[in-house]
Amino acid sequence: MKIKRLATSKHGTAGIKFAFHDQVKQFKTIRLAAREANITFEKKPLRSKPDNSMVHGFPVVGRSYNPVWDVTHRLPLYTKNRKSKSWFAAGWYSVKRGRKWRVVQDPKLIALQRYPYQGPFYNKDEVTV
Repeated sequence: MKIKRLATSKHGTAGIKFAFHDQVKQFKTIRLAAREANITFEKKPLRSKPDNSMVHGFPVVGRSYNPVWDVTHRLPLYTKNRKSKSWFAAGWYSVKRGRKWRVVQDPKLIALQRYPYQGPFYNKDEVTV
């Protein structure tokens, strides 16, 4: 449905002025203007909040802040606080510590830099040890 512009409105100290074609009418409140001029106003759509449980399509435990895609390591990174200096990798990983491979969700970036790993994976079932 195409919406047609019918009037121009201006807010001032004395109220609201509506200009229709060549006429100008003044109203004290917007409700009075809607009632007397038979005007319906559309409500502004609410802004949806960003999904903090996903970082670049990978699941995250808890809230995520500062989502970044690390191009060199090809990892979805995020922090758990706005001012945090610790970076976590979103998703599921298989990380080798010692002699064993372990399945981990959202490991710290420093752990992935120190130990061999496979990932990221979208869910735990995709990880093969």
